Amino acid sequence: MTGIGPAKAPGLRSFLQTMGRNWFAAMSGVPSVPLAILAYFIPSETAKILLGLTAFVSVWIAAYLVWSTERKAVIALQDAADERDQKKQQLLDDIASLRNQMVQVRIEIEQDIGRRQYDDGEWNRKFAALEQTIASKIEQFSTKAEADTYRNRGNIPRPTNPVMGGSQNSVLLDVCIYDLDYLKQFIIDYSRQKQRP
Repeated sequence: MTGIGPAKAPGLRSFLQTMGRNWFAAMSGVPSVPLAILAYFIPSETAKILLGLTAFVSVWIAAYLVWSTERKAVIALQDAADERDQKKQQLLDDIASLRNQMVQVRIEIEQDIGRRQYDDGEWNRKFAALEQTIASKIEQFSTKAEADTYRNRGNIPRPTNPVMGGSQNSVLLDVCIYDLDYLKQFIIDYSRQKQRP
């Protein structure tokens, strides 16, 4: 079998070329050997009929080979697309699970602030590890650009404390709140198969 060769735009010419290659291979392959031997022993009229029959069967073999090769290619593409979709769904589920972990981080940060036990260095280390895991999943799911957008947030607006002045929350808590909103929108957009603007 010669196969279909390199990918070409579908057209009658490429179909006929592929059919011709496969037909020639079928005619000069296995079916022709016993018929050539038989032609030596049988009358010429019978040999013509057998050769005509061989040509007819070879056309069908060639058509089947073209169809079979194309069908296998289509199935392989469908399988690859299904596998890619399953991987993307798993990554999206992982991102949603990591967002749930971030909810817990936000709660614990607020509790530490309330108890006046907040240690910025300790929480920055914990948050950095979670942030890196999330960014990695976003990059695998979407693109490096999307992951960089998540990592580099720019200037996050800081709420002001109306009683004491200054910033109401620690920087990390504001980042955590921002990230929760960002990830929520990311998950919603891709769950609904929208492209982010």
